[in-house]
Amino acid sequence: MNKRLALPIIAAVLAVSACNSPVNAPNENKAATISKALADAESDSDTGSKKNPTISTLDDDTLVIINGQAITKTMYALYFQDRTKTMKGDKQSPDIQMKVLNELANVILITQDAEANRLPEEPNIAVALMLSRSTLLAQAGVQHHISNNAPKDEDVSALYETRYGAGTAQEFKARHILLEQEDAAKEIIEQLNKGADFAALAKENSTGPSANTGGDLGWFESDSMVPAFAKAIQAMEAGSFSNSPVQTQYGWHVILLEERRDTPKLPLAKVREQLKSELQRTVMARYIEGLRSKAEIVFNDKMAKKKLPAEDQSAH
Repeated sequence: MNKRLALPIIAAVLAVSACNSPVNAPNENKAATISKALADAESDSDTGSKKNPTISTLDDDTLVIINGQAITKTMYALYFQDRTKTMKGDKQSPDIQMKVLNELANVILITQDAEANRLPEEPNIAVALMLSRSTLLAQAGVQHHISNNAPKDEDVSALYETRYGAGTAQEFKARHILLEQEDAAKEIIEQLNKGADFAALAKENSTGPSANTGGDLGWFESDSMVPAFAKAIQAMEAGSFSNSPVQTQYGWHVILLEERRDTPKLPLAKVREQLKSELQRTVMARYIEGLRSKAEIVFNDKMAKKKLPAEDQSAH
């Protein structure tokens, strides 16, 4: 049986049900209640306060209680922000705000019924829940690490001086042929020495994604390439190809440098965000590399030469 969830259909059911079975706002005008909930939830988030989401009385943090489970202001605010990303109309409309609250109430009701039917114990659903939790925590972990290790202005300035401080920078236009074995790369070089066409050899032999375009890498700065590749291309003359294979973590490269050119120095303001993003990527790469270096990761050798399943076969 196919157990994939039809999310658009579910969303439509929740929306229709929200219109047919309204939840009344407790003790206050519904527009004021929901608007105040959003404002208070943002305030709670800013101050880092944490409140119990399963209280049994209608306190100031509770909008609705569904079978003993509270819908809190923070819960509603998060759901509202996600639910109304693509919603048309006035998001501050009392009708829209109450509609979203009713949808969330329906989500809680269906969730409670699913738990009563022990659906979280079904293998596919258990794995999906685990993946959803892991994905959410990973996103939070990335944001937390970046916020605590954000590039400083002096870091951006230092990278700018390294990249553009000389007044001009150089760009390169090149092709490459990526191979798994050094001997194969040497054979390609021998063919090039005999006059073979580089682009044709790339199409026939390269394992890289640029094979279809004859190994064309377009224009790039050397710093955008891995160090070994960048070092090799900086030492080459335009119109020449590498006389020995260049090894990187991706394999063995044969490189053809077609052109090189000087580019004028760009003002810091124009490249600040680009440099900041580059530094953030470096921070994350080091973070993940550090995690992997300390982790025990065991791959199943039996699967090394097998094609991994693109989808869960048990869902059919």
